[in-house]
Amino acid sequence: MLRKYFLFLLSCIVLLGCSQKQAGNDEYHKASIISVQETTINDNIINGFEKADFSKYNSYASDNGLGNTKVYIDGAVKEKLIVDNIVSLSVVDLEGNNWIVPVCVTGDISEDIDDCVGQEVRVFGVYTGYSDKVDMPVIRCDRKDTYIQVVDNSNSVESLYSNSASDDISEQFKQNIIDSAKNLGNTDIEKQIYYNSLVESLPYVEDLTVYTWNDSDEFNKFLLAIGYFYTHYEDGTKGHEIGELGFLVAEALMAQGNADVKATILHIEDLLSDSKSSSLITNNTEENIELIDKNNENTEPIQLTTGRYVVGEDIPAGKYDIVGIEQGNVHVCSPGKDYGDIVNERIKPGEITYANVRLEDGCTMEVVLGGKIQLQPK
Repeated sequence: MLRKYFLFLLSCIVLLGCSQKQAGNDEYHKASIISVQETTINDNIINGFEKADFSKYNSYASDNGLGNTKVYIDGAVKEKLIVDNIVSLSVVDLEGNNWIVPVCVTGDISEDIDDCVGQEVRVFGVYTGYSDKVDMPVIRCDRKDTYIQVVDNSNSVESLYSNSASDDISEQFKQNIIDSAKNLGNTDIEKQIYYNSLVESLPYVEDLTVYTWNDSDEFNKFLLAIGYFYTHYEDGTKGHEIGELGFLVAEALMAQGNADVKATILHIEDLLSDSKSSSLITNNTEENIELIDKNNENTEPIQLTTGRYVVGEDIPAGKYDIVGIEQGNVHVCSPGKDYGDIVNERIKPGEITYANVRLEDGCTMEVVLGGKIQLQPK
């Protein structure tokens, strides 16, 4: 009897031990799940930046509704590009997907930006849409509190570049546009080109929002046009005022200013309307941005930056040498055609990209990938 009781107690101890072990395993399993979940959450969100899923963000912000989302990606810097007058990095993520990362480069960090090409990086930026210029989704690192980290060979991480002051970003962006516009010519033909660009882009810009401006080629035309007015008309003239107002519109759309976009554009349109019938008066000179006769024979060189131009509307018909100023691509198409059936060339600075091209009314010329050219009349 005693032996049976002993065996019963032994069985209970074994069963209890198994039960405790099973309970311990369950608790361990639960703890493991929690640990994995926490790790996953931590990996997917770092300092408020969500890990960017390429399939989720590979479209226009106006379509996916994700504009201005703070995201991060891990990858390697493929090359440095100039896109819409901003220094940008082409980054390939760990799955082989391509992203474009605009940055506002200052003199203090430009060498670091150059040195990071080919290195592994973690980019913390703001998704703003899709760039048709380079066919990549855009993560901007020219916004407040965005930054880039570089991982060296020993797997240590160092901060390469960061933005902390919104005012600095806005001023640097404005300065980039001004610097590009300063190098444009001051002939009547070129004044006409940027007058037309501004007039044509205003209706489109008026309908843009902080979520859609980055998807708009018209916004890029608008930026260069206002930069042209700002730099090529003296302070105190209507032309310079148009440029100043244009920058207020740009800053508001980029969520770095508080101007009423529609009211400011209406003011610009009023100034442009006034200029059709009167001169822009300065203290010592008269400047006029009236429409000019495009049929006059052109003998002056014409500088063109990134954009699309129609012969007979934006530039006069004629025979030209296309001379490279800044690296990019140039396409010239016959009326009604596309894909550069006349000229499709890489722009090489300081060299004749294409000699003796005849531009007829209705032809289109497009300068892309940050390029800049000069048309030299023959």
